Amino acid sequence: MKGTEEEMKYTEAGALEGELASGAFDCILLDFDHTLYLNNSTERFLDSVRPRILAYLLCAFSDWFLQVLAWFRLCSYPVHRDFVRVSLCMLLMPWSLPLWRKKAQHLAGASMNQWLLERLPADRRTAVISFGFVPLIRPLLDAAGLARVDLIASAPFCFSGNLRRKGKVTALAALLPEEAWEKTLFITDSLDDAELLDALPHGRLIEWGGSSKAAFHGLYLPFRYTVEGKYAGSRYFTYQILLEDLMLLFLAYLFSWQHAGALTALFASLYCIYEIGYYENDHVAVRREEKPVVSDAAAVFPKFPRFRPWLWAFGFAVIGFLFLYGGGDASVQRWGSAALLWSVILLSLRLFFLCFNYLAPGFRVPLFPLLHLYKCFVFACFVPLSLFGALLLTAQVLAISANYTAYRWIASGLRLNRQLWRLILFLLLSAAVFMWYPMEGQAPSLCWWLLVLIWGGIRSLEHACHKNIVRIVGGLLVPALR
Repeated sequence: MKGTEEEMKYTEAGALEGELASGAFDCILLDFDHTLYLNNSTERFLDSVRPRILAYLLCAFSDWFLQVLAWFRLCSYPVHRDFVRVSLCMLLMPWSLPLWRKKAQHLAGASMNQWLLERLPADRRTAVISFGFVPLIRPLLDAAGLARVDLIASAPFCFSGNLRRKGKVTALAALLPEEAWEKTLFITDSLDDAELLDALPHGRLIEWGGSSKAAFHGLYLPFRYTVEGKYAGSRYFTYQILLEDLMLLFLAYLFSWQHAGALTALFASLYCIYEIGYYENDHVAVRREEKPVVSDAAAVFPKFPRFRPWLWAFGFAVIGFLFLYGGGDASVQRWGSAALLWSVILLSLRLFFLCFNYLAPGFRVPLFPLLHLYKCFVFACFVPLSLFGALLLTAQVLAISANYTAYRWIASGLRLNRQLWRLILFLLLSAAVFMWYPMEGQAPSLCWWLLVLIWGGIRSLEHACHKNIVRIVGGLLVPALR
């Protein structure tokens, strides 16, 4: 099958049946996932690893780490993602593979392509080629009675064994001489195999129907809906949560490692409840909007659990209070007062966000700043907040609220560079304080000012250029070095 992806056409099952029965081909080459196996072997393996939360955290960390490396152009995220996820789970959770071999018996019976199995010519060589992994695919083939089938797939742990890296055409040439390709019938469901379809004279693209759920579907963990649903594909965890929300808190509140730990845990606790409001905003509040904006991932996200966010929120709160009071002589009364106050904060946030979501869009604008007051200022009940830190947080609330106001009330959908406006507002507020109030020995150190200005400047530049700082600097340096 020659041509671009747009020119490739899908084969009808009837025509394919005739070719399989014709005896015109010496070798039948099959894609595995969604062709011979009507599911995704990698996703089903990851979904089978126990404990499930630990497996998800390993995969989420590897995804984040690879995105950071890709950010620095040190790897290709799509090429290495599955390879790293599977290798980590097999290495750090070695019991997962024996359990998979047992589960393969059931999965093969439930998801193998019976239509194709029944029509494979017994007197012809059959081979399977897949971006998936040999230790995962082989048990499924064995369970389906295809133990003698040649298998070309990725090998975990060794980067040279990653088929996505070296390509299927190269891997096929090592098994099957190019002169034999004329007598080879290749069957796949995916345009990911465009290179192989173009290389082989007899490539057939056919849709088998059905779909498979991604691994960890339905598993609740804090931040997951925000990162994978509401703001899917935007690297929200790195750019917003780590480099903005938490960085703001670390800069604004009096810093110590004890305070940093407490702020991180209490922020996570608050976010568990905040995220309920996000889910509600995408699935309830949108009914009141004429042109709702909801990501495809958010629209199909599993139903949000009712009680688990609260359990996680209280668990994170306990960790935060341990940072604050665990090493001292804090009394039971102090612990009780802190727990009661934090419970009131979480409950009031939940009720306020509920009211916010049930208002018509235009009426939400005056209330929007209050949501961000929660994200910025409630921690001052437990961690000391400096004056200029309060000004920095105030600038954040004003800038993000101005952006939301423009989004709701200006028809053009104007978006401000809120990173730049936060920096400008903070400098103006700071200048006003210096003018009207003497700061004898109370002003922050020069190091603090440099951190705020460098961080704010980088964030503003990234927003203006729509690139991260590494690519901006690289774009300036590479032409200069040539």
